[in-house]
Amino acid sequence: MEKSEFPGFVKWLIKWVLFPLIKLFCVPVSETGERMLFHATSEVCPALVAVDRRSSFPGDIEIAIGSNGERGSGCYCVNWDGDILRSHARLERYREKDGIEKVVQHTMEVFGTATEGGG
Repeated sequence: MEKSEFPGFVKWLIKWVLFPLIKLFCVPVSETGERMLFHATSEVCPALVAVDRRSSFPGDIEIAIGSNGERGSGCYCVNWDGDILRSHARLERYREKDGIEKVVQHTMEVFGTATEGGG
């Protein structure tokens, strides 16, 4: 931000007013990593390949419903507090507009550029 082209007053406002306000609503980076690790290793959010082996897990653990609406789909949407989201209406709209294919195509283009040394 120091090298940005914002006027001095705007830089000051962002640094001393906006950033401190935003930090009040942010989860610390270390805690974010802990939450991601928890969900990546939780029996509640198993990988798709692990669902078939679910019966060998002890206890009555209810497997979460994934982003495609299927229980144990391997891909889960969680909110900032780690709760599994129940509504996936926005994702459905993206799926209807071939969003998955567009994301995969863009990702492959970025990987291609990166491996060719162009970016």
